[in-house]
Amino acid sequence: LFAEADIPAVHESLKSPQPPLIKGEQSSKRLILFKQAVSIAEQFHKPYILFKTSGNPHTEASLVKWVNNLHWGSIAGGNRFANSHEEKPSFSEIASPSARNGFFALRRLSYILSCGKRCCNLLVLNPIGSLWVKFGNQNYHWINSELASISEALIHSHHDFDFGDENLLAAFGQVRHEKEKKLIIGDTNYSAVLIPPCINLQGKTIDILRRFTSARGKLIAMEPLPYLMDGR
Repeated sequence: LFAEADIPAVHESLKSPQPPLIKGEQSSKRLILFKQAVSIAEQFHKPYILFKTSGNPHTEASLVKWVNNLHWGSIAGGNRFANSHEEKPSFSEIASPSARNGFFALRRLSYILSCGKRCCNLLVLNPIGSLWVKFGNQNYHWINSELASISEALIHSHHDFDFGDENLLAAFGQVRHEKEKKLIIGDTNYSAVLIPPCINLQGKTIDILRRFTSARGKLIAMEPLPYLMDGR
C-alpha cells in the first residue's frame, strides 16, 4: 500500500528526488506525515499504529521533545508508542522518577488509545499530484502552506479527518448508494470529501467524485480549484 501511495510526502530539501509537500512549521510537518501513515492504516484495517518516540524523558530538554512527539502522534491517530532503540536510556536514567513515569505513561497511553474506534467521516484529498505536475516550480509552494493551514485548522476545531491518496482511491475507491451516501476506501467510509487548493486531479479521482456527488454525497472544494486532469 505504501509503495502504491505517494506516502513519502514530507521532505526537507528541494534537492530530494520526491517533491516537497510541506515546508513550514515543524508541527505541520509532523501532523501531515503522521496523518498520511495513519490514514492508510485505518483505511485498510490495521488496528495498531506504532510510533517510535525520539527522545527519553530523563532531562528537561529531552522531555519536551518526547512529549511533543507523543502529542502529534496521538492527535494524528497513533495508538502504540515506544522509545527508539537508538536512544535507549541507561539504567541510571531509567531509575530516575521522571523516566519511570514517562515509560509507564507510554504503556497507559497506548492502551487507552487502542480502545474503541475512531469516528472519522471526512476525507481530505492529498494534493501531492499537483506538486508532481509542477515539480521544481517555486511558484506552486502555496499548495504546501494551504494544506498545512487546513490540516491544523481541522485539528484545532476538533474535526478529525483522513488523507485520501489518489492512487489508492483509484484502486480501492467505491461509492455506496444507500440511505447514507458514503465514499469507501478499503474498510473506511466517508460522508464528505474535501478538495484542498490544488491544480490537478487524476481522471479516476474525478470519475469517483462524480459518482459520489451524483449519489448526493457531500463534496467541498476550496479555491483555487483544480484546472488540470492527469497533468493536462
